[in-house]
Amino acid sequence: MKTRLILIYIIAFATNIIAQNPIKTEPFEKPINKGKWQIGGEITGSYDESTVYNNNTSNYSIGDDWEFKTLFLEVSPSIGKFISNGLVIGINPSLSYGGSFSKNSGSPSIGIGLGGYTKYYFNNGFLLNALAGIGKYDASFSFYNGFYLGGGVGYAYFLNPHVSLEGIINYSHQRTLMTKQKISQSNTCTFSAGLHFFFGRK
Repeated sequence: MKTRLILIYIIAFATNIIAQNPIKTEPFEKPINKGKWQIGGEITGSYDESTVYNNNTSNYSIGDDWEFKTLFLEVSPSIGKFISNGLVIGINPSLSYGGSFSKNSGSPSIGIGLGGYTKYYFNNGFLLNALAGIGKYDASFSFYNGFYLGGGVGYAYFLNPHVSLEGIINYSHQRTLMTKQKISQSNTCTFSAGLHFFFGRK
């Protein structure tokens, strides 16, 4: 119930901001100047299907291949400040769900994380993104620690001088400490869609 109320409040807040600042088609100065604050959030997702072909007949019969489906979803609010024109740095906690699944098994994972990000906005709307952070992941009631880093490119469409819609393609590397002797590594390409608000001095 509390989560639902928070979601309703966020939607009402966003609707109020957009209503007070309608979409403008004429040119306006983008809110990417030094001293501005940026708050918002992003939804990140990826989906992949893969097949592992088995040529070893010692444990499996011939043709016993493994088909995997990998899903990843993440929600991350963010807050940052422009330290110079076009350049913003900030923090973004996150909540994620993911895992690899086959017809015989599945390994869902829920994670929480805390990261930092840097974005550079160009005047034409394109942007560069860099991110890094740490996280704790729960897979089958076992808790693991990990870290990630990555970067990407995207585009910000400014509805008005206070609101932007953003799409970013990121490539990231993640390492998770499973045990003292076992480390899991992954390289992932994801797509993020976000809504951001800009406040502060001009």
